[in-house]
Amino acid sequence: KDTELRSADSRFVVVWAQASDEPGGRRRRAGFIHFRYDMEFGSAVLYLYELHILDAFRRRGLGTSLIGLATHLATALCVEKVVLTVHKANTAAVALYAQHGFQPEAHSPDLDDNRFNYLILGKPAS
Repeated sequence: KDTELRSADSRFVVVWAQASDEPGGRRRRAGFIHFRYDMEFGSAVLYLYELHILDAFRRRGLGTSLIGLATHLATALCVEKVVLTVHKANTAAVALYAQHGFQPEAHSPDLDDNRFNYLILGKPAS
């Protein structure tokens, strides 16, 4: 994972939020996405390596906005689809991705296959 984060091909979008309701309050990171443009099985993809929202900022639409941004970037750069890996145990994330049209890729382990703890999901960019 450290190698992926430090890769020259890695791209990040970081969302900052004001920490309090007071004007001039300290800003803190609310969430981020980490992605790369890549080739997967002969297709150009935007691979979403990470989408992370800090607990204090969850369930406010930020994850939805970042998924939308990733999809927009993929479309703007003529990439065929957005692909990601998600842990099966992260049921909230699996549900969020499904809500936004992500479906298991052909090479993803089956949901019921207990040998694997992850799914590979994808959705068309446009």
